[in-house]
Amino acid sequence: MGSNQSRANYRVELHAQIFFSGLPNIFITINPCDLHHPLAMKFAGVDLDIDNLTAELMPKSHERAAIVSNH
Repeated sequence: MGSNQSRANYRVELHAQIFFSGLPNIFITINPCDLHHPLAMKFAGVDLDIDNLTAELMPKSHERAAIVSNH
């Protein structure tokens, strides 16, 4: 990103563009990684205790890939 001055310049340019064109129509969805995030496994129907989760309780990577591909 550079220096504080360059970030300030980008902000000024962004605000000018918003003033000229209006607010942008951008929708961003942040998703957990399907293969590594415990919530993705929970949503796929894997019985996990999210509150007391350790790496040993998670399925192996090839098992996680198979679970995700089936859902």
